[in-house]
Amino acid sequence: MTATEIEETYPGMYQGYLQFESMVEANADVSPMAVRAVFDSLSLGINKNQIRPAKAERILAMYRNDLEEMKKNLQLGKALGVSAFVILLGLLGVADYFALYHLLRGWFPDWQGLSELPSSLFDDRGFSNLMNCFVNDIPDM
Repeated sequence: MTATEIEETYPGMYQGYLQFESMVEANADVSPMAVRAVFDSLSLGINKNQIRPAKAERILAMYRNDLEEMKKNLQLGKALGVSAFVILLGLLGVADYFALYHLLRGWFPDWQGLSELPSSLFDDRGFSNLMNCFVNDIPDM
């Protein structure tokens, strides 16, 4: 059965797209995990639940001639997903660092609580002194 026939026989939520659920129904005798592996290798990106049937047919024809290509595409998709996740976490970490830094330096410029970690947090320079360093008045000119 071709991808176009699967899409026509087992229509899904999006017309004109081959969907993972349709492919599972068409291949009922095959493990859904194996179908997911093949489907994930067909397309790159975040939303891997649908693909154009013409593109799927072209890629599946390529897989019939070279099964190593499917392995390479699947590994590429997983590597891109993990890389995107790591980059996102890095960007969030950098944003958190700058937000915390500017919070402490902007609102509490005289606070010395981070000078000699960790002991400086719990002595007279630490959290108990934080409110004395708050910039709450506009200085006279």
